[in-house]
Amino acid sequence: MKLVNRDTDYAIRAVCHIAEAKSIVLTTVDLSFSLKVPRPILRKVLGKLRRAGILTSCKGKKGGFCLSRSAKEISVLDVLQAIQGPFSLAECFLLKDPCPRRKVCRLKTRLNDIENGVREKLRAISITSIL
Repeated sequence: MKLVNRDTDYAIRAVCHIAEAKSIVLTTVDLSFSLKVPRPILRKVLGKLRRAGILTSCKGKKGGFCLSRSAKEISVLDVLQAIQGPFSLAECFLLKDPCPRRKVCRLKTRLNDIENGVREKLRAISITSIL
């Protein structure tokens, strides 16, 4: 099991690179070259970050991507959830409907505690703090 998949790694690297560029708008070509990430994959990742409100895109000849808010306000959890969806360590997925034991399940309760702790730690890591 991976907590951070390849696309999330690319996304964190891209957001960091854009943050370091300050107010300069960076194109997918610039980012792909600098980060050594295939452009089609990077376009998909940047699109997800834009839809999540982490990046802003500008179209046209001088278009590209910039941060939609300060790097201090963007957490690793924000980026992870933009790419991978809601953060969850365990889901009861054996049945189509939720497990009828989910309210009394001892394992799920402990996993929820761990999940909440990891979520808070990821939320505490800002893009600024890893630059």
